Amino acid sequence: MIKKLFTLVLCLVLTGCAAPPLGETDSPPVPDPEPALTIGEENVPVWAYRYWLRLACEQTQAIYQEAGQTPNWTADGPGSLQEQVRSQAAADAALWATVDVWARDWGLTLTQEDQSQLDALWQQRSKDYGGEAAYLTSLAERGLTAEQARALAETGQRYRKLHQAALDSANPNAPDDDALSAFAEEQGLLAFDQIRTEGEDARHRIELLFSQLNAAQEPQSIFSALTAEGVDHQGPRSCQCGDGTLTAPLEDAVRALKPGQHSGILEAGEGYAILLRLPPDRSALVPAWLDAQLLEASRAVPVTLLPAISSIPIPVGM
Repeated sequence: MIKKLFTLVLCLVLTGCAAPPLGETDSPPVPDPEPALTIGEENVPVWAYRYWLRLACEQTQAIYQEAGQTPNWTADGPGSLQEQVRSQAAADAALWATVDVWARDWGLTLTQEDQSQLDALWQQRSKDYGGEAAYLTSLAERGLTAEQARALAETGQRYRKLHQAALDSANPNAPDDDALSAFAEEQGLLAFDQIRTEGEDARHRIELLFSQLNAAQEPQSIFSALTAEGVDHQGPRSCQCGDGTLTAPLEDAVRALKPGQHSGILEAGEGYAILLRLPPDRSALVPAWLDAQLLEASRAVPVTLLPAISSIPIPVGM
């Protein structure tokens, strides 16, 4: 599945920094004298690379702290922590730039409603920090101006819009059922429902239910009703292969089915089960699909480090 770091990076973009209200910034964003790196044809400014570098350092320090160890920030060169965090910062910057590029390619622009949501988020963040001045101070401690925080927040809004567009099956950029099925298979995701019986007469009851299922013209249409007569009332669900939701034999049985097909009577722990393979749950799967596509695209795009990057120190001791 998608790396936790990807989720963390986008959560920070979505909720960590809010945009200042429209018309309340002192001046338009002032670009850095030169970019730190280029992602394909996109320039990433020094401030953005510095932001992701700080984040990478904080994550690394947290990992070492959790393990009861002290990171060695003095060493430089191949394999050092400095090299690792710089590489991670470049990867995060590439992901950030990819979100903006995809939103532009999909024709997604920020509307007045989007801007109003960012205004509300800024007001809420200011309130959380005890006032706008305190919030601006907090941003400054992270190396961000109000305008730079706005740029991060706007990327977060574009990320939301990408997800909304991908969930719309009528959108030409949204994945079709075949693409989602292939992604689910690649990720080891199974969507299923089951009729399950347990107890002394479990075999007899599952045979009766199986007979009703086979007698139906459209077995899938009555499957959920028959589950109510068993002991499993959870309904349709998805699981990750190997996560313990199903035993290995039952997982294999589901994987052998095509969406819409049901199994025969299977032994299941202390009882019996009939499994129904379902098509992927679009609402649950599309967000993971999009994240995977963005991550893959960000890794594939050429990244060029520019001279300005060498003068940016590792922000340790935060």
